[in-house]
Amino acid sequence: MCLDMKRIFACAAAAAAFLPCIAAAQPAGASAPGLAPVILSATVDGASVTVDGVPRGKTPVQTALAAGHHVARLEAPGAAPAFFDFETGGEPSEKFFALPEPAVAVLVQSDPPGASVSLDGIHAGTTPLLLPAVAPGRHGFLFEKPGFKDQLREMVLAQPGPVKIEAAMESSTAVLAVFSEPSGATVFVSGVDRGKTPVEVPGIPETGVAVDIALDGYSTWRAVTGPVAAGTVFRIDATLESLPAVVRVESIPDGARIYIDNSFAGVSPFVSTNSAGLHRMRADLEGHASVARSVVLRPGDNPAQEFRLRQTGANASFSTSPADVDVIVDGVPRGRTTGDGGDSVSGVFVVSNLAPGEHSVVFSRPGWESKTVSFTVQEGKTTVVDTTELTRLFIPDFQIETRSTGTVKGVFIENAADRYRLEVAPGVVRSIPKSEILRVSIIRHDREDGDPQ
Repeated sequence: MCLDMKRIFACAAAAAAFLPCIAAAQPAGASAPGLAPVILSATVDGASVTVDGVPRGKTPVQTALAAGHHVARLEAPGAAPAFFDFETGGEPSEKFFALPEPAVAVLVQSDPPGASVSLDGIHAGTTPLLLPAVAPGRHGFLFEKPGFKDQLREMVLAQPGPVKIEAAMESSTAVLAVFSEPSGATVFVSGVDRGKTPVEVPGIPETGVAVDIALDGYSTWRAVTGPVAAGTVFRIDATLESLPAVVRVESIPDGARIYIDNSFAGVSPFVSTNSAGLHRMRADLEGHASVARSVVLRPGDNPAQEFRLRQTGANASFSTSPADVDVIVDGVPRGRTTGDGGDSVSGVFVVSNLAPGEHSVVFSRPGWESKTVSFTVQEGKTTVVDTTELTRLFIPDFQIETRSTGTVKGVFIENAADRYRLEVAPGVVRSIPKSEILRVSIIRHDREDGDPQ
């Protein structure tokens, strides 16, 4: 710093005037041997002076020192101590000390706090920050904080201090306020989980971001915000679409008719897609007690509903000779007996879920005489019906065109090396030489379901 030249000249003039006076007023030998008067002054009046560890007063001050080397300690108000080496020659003299200007204490703050502060390009710390000793003069304070615009504050520092400097940071981003119906959905901003709705997400760049809002049982809501103004709040209100509930419906035994909210939904087992909420489900199966229950389905659920049905009806078992016979109970087709083929006895064929009481069953097979049998069943029990034997009908299934006797029809018996054998009437067998045959063909008798016999 520059010296106060007027003060220097004034001190020098006083010393020049003072020294002759000392010499004139003091007779020879009046001073202590080897000591000479010295005036100590500095660029700051009132600085405490200690010479060689002995306090000498405040500048400007006159003292007496022996000739030789000395160390002075000067401490100005509000400044750190300064040390000086100097020599005296045993005659009156003046010593002038240029003290450094006192530093300035600076309190640095920002709103919001946490800003990084650089002083004249050098990082100084993070607000709030106390800088206890800043040299006087012009300085630049740069404030930086993520999400806020940089701010440069320039200030001229001078005594007295301390000095307070504060920066009101201006946001460089926007705030995203997200609401959803229903609430509690997770908000992803550019793929990062930022909390659950309702939520405010700071630090949104002005260019905009991608937003996903997800909640179990609902379709994910997606959007990309457009440009947003820094320092503003951008609001999003999302109505989430409920996902349907997918229910697998089963019954024991299978085949129950399932009703949902009194509407027929399907025959178990099957998969049903329903809206979320409360539903009434019922399972009906002939010969079993109906089962009904209320079911709460949540959005996106994939539960299973099982109905265990208690049997209230009865069963009946049948066998036939031959096999492959249609079984029609009370006018309702129930299936077909099975076996090894031909005229053998079939395996056991069971008809279940019959109401207790009397029933009738018709056994039918093309080429055989149908037969009707009555039977009675009891609740919870199985009635065994004796094997039913059907009488075969005489139905020609083969025809031969001959040279001499025309067309012959009958039931095929054998294809021998030189002849065919046919049953042309019940119990009547005829052999036809192949030399007499012009053409042979099969007579087909198809069932209604299209299966040839």
